[in-house]
Amino acid sequence: AFGNEDLDQHAFNEAIASAHDKTTNANNTNNAPSNANESTNGLTLRDHHTMLQPHMLHISTRQRGNPIIPHIRNVPHQFSPMVPDYIFGPTRCALYLSLRYHNLHPDYVHRRIAELKSDFTLRVLLCHVDIEDNSSALLFLNDLCVKNNMTLILSWSDEEAARYIETLKAFDGTD
Repeated sequence: AFGNEDLDQHAFNEAIASAHDKTTNANNTNNAPSNANESTNGLTLRDHHTMLQPHMLHISTRQRGNPIIPHIRNVPHQFSPMVPDYIFGPTRCALYLSLRYHNLHPDYVHRRIAELKSDFTLRVLLCHVDIEDNSSALLFLNDLCVKNNMTLILSWSDEEAARYIETLKAFDGTD
């Protein structure tokens, strides 16, 4: 119903095999990854997003326990190893942040934004407001998003966050 997944998967598997052959030939003695984001097939998590199926919402494997995932029902989605939490299209992505988690780990959001680099033109920070005293944290995140060319979207429930993600995917490519 959403396109020919077999052809997309076949092209992806061929690209992985080709990259694996190049890595094996260039590095016969040591097949260990050179950094944490690189797999043994030569593709990095940053390269992976360019080969994803365009009709799917791609969700990072690190989001498997996120309580908003069961509420995403209106767009097809799949889990993929990648840097951002959600990829809507080749140049559009989102990071998810809970304010409660941000208060416990304030450096986390800086690291995640730095990992995105300049691979995406639309970069969204979807923030779940789940604490009562949120004004100082939201002011900080608003300033951070302006400085890093990101769009800040606030949600107050898991269902609302899921609707934002579905809407961003549904309207992807309708500039």
